[in-house]
Amino acid sequence: MQTAVEIADSIRAIPLRTDSVVWIAYSGGLDSTVLLHACIEVLGNSICKAVHIDHGILPESHEWAKHCREVCNEWGVSLEIERVELASGNLELQARLARYEQFERRLNHSDLVLTAHHADDVAETQLWQFLTGRAVVGIASKKVLGKGRVVRPFLHVAKQQLQHHAENHSLTWIEDPSNADTALDRNWIRHRILPALEQRFPGIRERLADLAPSHLPQVRKGPFDLSRLDLDVRHVRGWLLAHGVNPPSSTVEEIIRQAHARADASPKIEVSDARTVRRYRESLYLVAHYSDFAPQVTTPGHDLELSNGYLTWEMCENGLQGGESYELSNRAHLAKSKLAIRVNQLSKSLSSLFQEYGVAPWLRDGWPILVKNGEVVGIPGLAIADEFKHSSTKGQSYAPTWNPKTD
Repeated sequence: MQTAVEIADSIRAIPLRTDSVVWIAYSGGLDSTVLLHACIEVLGNSICKAVHIDHGILPESHEWAKHCREVCNEWGVSLEIERVELASGNLELQARLARYEQFERRLNHSDLVLTAHHADDVAETQLWQFLTGRAVVGIASKKVLGKGRVVRPFLHVAKQQLQHHAENHSLTWIEDPSNADTALDRNWIRHRILPALEQRFPGIRERLADLAPSHLPQVRKGPFDLSRLDLDVRHVRGWLLAHGVNPPSSTVEEIIRQAHARADASPKIEVSDARTVRRYRESLYLVAHYSDFAPQVTTPGHDLELSNGYLTWEMCENGLQGGESYELSNRAHLAKSKLAIRVNQLSKSLSSLFQEYGVAPWLRDGWPILVKNGEVVGIPGLAIADEFKHSSTKGQSYAPTWNPKTD
């Protein structure tokens, strides 16, 4: 077990640059309270910023945010509180994705976000991964996130040592009642299984940590470039973990096998309940499952969040006229044989337009199409039909863009 001095040493070992900003993921619980306190003691509060994500799952969450604000005011450290809306499905997964999305958008080059995962978390995760058929990879000590990195300095610090630090410094923290709910797998492992294993096999937590590979390549989120990255188990596993996905080794091996399929094949490998790996041209993509939006009416200049993406508008010189109304549909709701658009005096099918712009096949049916009186007006982000272009000299003119949800 580490000593109190080694908690400070764990913070001193964090690789920083002179222009780094250190964001501390601060839930208000014991672990993150010790992390924030130790960072302020070692690094000073000038480069430290706390971020609290309010998931809104429990009614008392607003009280937790208030507690975090009071502590940060007392310690003189900046705090940002973000309330997030969770998608339907696995709440634990959606909460984690929402947290890391908020962390990522705050990070600039050289910036870090620190989380308070500790040695007991590693043991719980190892055992959970094994019992649920995932690869036993543990918790990475650092990983790339957007422009910055996630660093977990306490992975060799036991939970008991964090408790001692908090008590010795008279720290106050929140007890999340959901942590005692043994209906949740991780809590069941924490409260029922690991204590029994530790009693029977002392040192089991340390031995569990030895099951994980010592190093996996750090791969950024986004497409896996088959021409630049090695298509081996370690790189593919690192790529999936960057997206928070950890399927069984057999699934990773199947991804590699199908990635070598003929060039015109369209492999599709399920890696979780809600995501698949697809290949297009020379890249692999992790594709989230989204339902297509229902057809509706839209007006240039009015942005929309749809079930599978975001329709936005920008003012331009030759676009669609402001104040007009158009039907917003997609190929899934229209007769595909009639879908064509006239651009630069040439009639093009939507299929050829999607190919020309490198739109992946799985995005095409859900891509929005603007229609007026049965004619295709425009494909957001790709083209506007010649006959519907409107000069900005005659009033407001807008160009539509489309940002599909990908993760």
